[in-house]
Amino acid sequence: MEEYSKIGRFKLSIVAYSLTFITGIAVALPFIVKGSVAHDFKSNLTYTGTEFALFMLGMLCAQLSNGFIIKFISLKAEIYLIALLYICCIAAMYVAPTITAMIPVLLVLGFGFGALVTIPFYIIAHSFE
Repeated sequence: MEEYSKIGRFKLSIVAYSLTFITGIAVALPFIVKGSVAHDFKSNLTYTGTEFALFMLGMLCAQLSNGFIIKFISLKAEIYLIALLYICCIAAMYVAPTITAMIPVLLVLGFGFGALVTIPFYIIAHSFE
């Protein structure tokens, strides 16, 4: 990244830390709503919790691999791809007839979210070089 002024770095830091805060909320949210999801899909709470754990597995895989991914595509392109991935996953979740059908969707959604989680840290680390 180019050299940034102190004000530019400060603004980037505010954006990055705000995204990190939003990420924290989004990570906790599936475990807050799993009771409602289990009720809506007429599933037991343990199975629903396992489904959301698969979301976290997808997130972990993306966090570990995003450093390699960012070498091949730009940051802007990655954000656009993640947005497109989210739109596709939302559509797939809307038509999923059972909670079991949501397993691949949650894995892919977790992967997209994991890639998005690492972007604020990337911004902070590279803005101060």
